[in-house]
Amino acid sequence: MITLYIATSIDGRVAGEGDDLSWLELAGSGGRGGDYGYTAFYQTVDVTVMGSGTWRVCKGFDPWPYSDRECVVITRQTGLTPVQNETFARFDADLWRERARREHVYLCGGGGVTKLFLDADLVDRIELAVIPVVLGAGPSLFLDGVPTRRWRLESSEAHPSGVVQSVYVRG
Repeated sequence: MITLYIATSIDGRVAGEGDDLSWLELAGSGGRGGDYGYTAFYQTVDVTVMGSGTWRVCKGFDPWPYSDRECVVITRQTGLTPVQNETFARFDADLWRERARREHVYLCGGGGVTKLFLDADLVDRIELAVIPVVLGAGPSLFLDGVPTRRWRLESSEAHPSGVVQSVYVRG
């Protein structure tokens, strides 16, 4: 299974200008054990996948949050140096289709890599946390040209902080 698990602003941004993520703190701690269920979700994950732009932002995190799982950075670039356990690979839809049959893949972001997975019809679930802020600028959750596809709402939960978490599965 491949799950896109991501937060967005009300206006559909996954980061602010200059890849700023400080707005995520507006969610505060709340809902499902203080982290809105992320820890429980992450315990089900076998491999984390991200694009090189997301990796560039995440590699500055201390500690590196993906050290206990396989982490694959989808990129065409060469010569990148891993922070810890990451590997770098080109996108291969057949490989990810096969892996999704036997592993839980966490697609954690990057508009380009998300589009690749959606274009190849590989995403099974979207777990979306909408943070109550309008950013006005920054990278969008979905790039233009993502294919039209129906999704079925599996669950939705509004938290006192204003965060709304929704889970969508293939329609």
